[in-house]
Amino acid sequence: MSPGWTEQVETFVRSVNAALRGLALYPASHPAAGKFFEKVGEALGPLLSDADRFTVSVLDGDLVVKGAPILGGPDVHRGLAERLVARGVGSLTLLRGVTAADLQRLLQCLTQDVASLQQAGGIGAVLARDGVTRIQVTGPTTVQEPGEESEALDLLQSRLIYNNARNASLKVFEEARLGRVPSSGEVKATVQGMVDGVLKSRHSLLALTMMKSYDEYLFNHSVNVGILSIALGRHLGYSGEVLYDLGVGAFLHDLGKVSWPDAIYNKPRDLSEEEWRIVKSHPEEGVKLTSRMEGISPVSLRPVLEHHMRHDRTGYPLPAPDYQIHPFGMIVQTADVYDAITTARPYQTAMEPTRAIARMKELAATVFDPAVLEKFIEMLGIYPAGTVVRLDTGELALVLRPNREDSARPVLRILRDPAGNDVPEKREVDLLEKDPATGAYRRSILVAVDPASKGIDVSQWMVEESQGGKKAG
Repeated sequence: MSPGWTEQVETFVRSVNAALRGLALYPASHPAAGKFFEKVGEALGPLLSDADRFTVSVLDGDLVVKGAPILGGPDVHRGLAERLVARGVGSLTLLRGVTAADLQRLLQCLTQDVASLQQAGGIGAVLARDGVTRIQVTGPTTVQEPGEESEALDLLQSRLIYNNARNASLKVFEEARLGRVPSSGEVKATVQGMVDGVLKSRHSLLALTMMKSYDEYLFNHSVNVGILSIALGRHLGYSGEVLYDLGVGAFLHDLGKVSWPDAIYNKPRDLSEEEWRIVKSHPEEGVKLTSRMEGISPVSLRPVLEHHMRHDRTGYPLPAPDYQIHPFGMIVQTADVYDAITTARPYQTAMEPTRAIARMKELAATVFDPAVLEKFIEMLGIYPAGTVVRLDTGELALVLRPNREDSARPVLRILRDPAGNDVPEKREVDLLEKDPATGAYRRSILVAVDPASKGIDVSQWMVEESQGGKKAG
């Protein structure tokens, strides 16, 4: 959705919410209620000016339009989403030509108590009996999260997707460094592979984002941000086509760094005025490069430009007062920061994932869009893949993936026994497992630990895991 479209949708939803609040105070025949109805019609007009229909759906508690959730504050969408769900509505479609009287009848139905609506056959039946033909209502649909019932890809297959993406990233940066326009065909194929991988087996690919490379940070970072962004987009309810456009922008978000001198990579602090100018120019330089690539959607350029803009409208490039930051920008910015701070660099030690999340939560509403960050944390789980934990048995273990039934009890790989000895063989345990004799859980997490303090290289363990338990070479 374009920034203008997004604002129009939020204006419409706000006008509907205001009308519903008004109907709680005034009867539909009251002049004050009439003004609320007029506002709804005025807000709907632009949405139907270039389309014959406007559809808003509910997915996992969020309002979704054109495959993308509305990411405004809770006052924008949560109340209406809950009201629709309570009344058995999965989606509402408003057709061009819908009248003020039609909208009034719909709003009255949405304020009617649930029991009486059910007795009348539901909102759709009520509207049909009243002769309302320009509003279509469908019941709720349940969308099964791909890969939730069973991992469709194992870590080895996911590693192939990851390695292909890393090699493509290296090639894109090399072509750009030589002054060429990078091949969009390879980028498109790579991103489509990443989208397919996330849809089939999100947790396997998310686990691999903890495979860090000190020497090839830029290439791995591009892949990691791509995977994290696509997975977050999926968690937000984005469709495959939208995920693809998001993934392209995430994969190419740092292309503007291609001309940086090595000194800047290793010196993010105490930059000279000229070095800081170069750093701040990389989003705009990235847009220049990416826009020359054939067939790249304009919406994919948004996160390239916006991934250093902040929710409080600081950052760089500084947005104009009337500039609307795209949801893609906030998604990629969140993924970018998480991957950056969980990676060891010459100027920083890597944060373990739970510490990184805690730090990011402190910056909600300033650096990060709170709604996006909340969904990101929800997606990763309480103990994100790559977290090293101490168990109540004394063992040290690596988190591989969360459990759908209980995110506090993920699937782990045992790294060290209670005596502190390395466990060379692959030992995967599920923290949902109970002792049949006592009914108590066999293992529980006591605390997340800093892997560096224990001499554990998470990247190497993830490489070994993705190679089927063979030692990484």
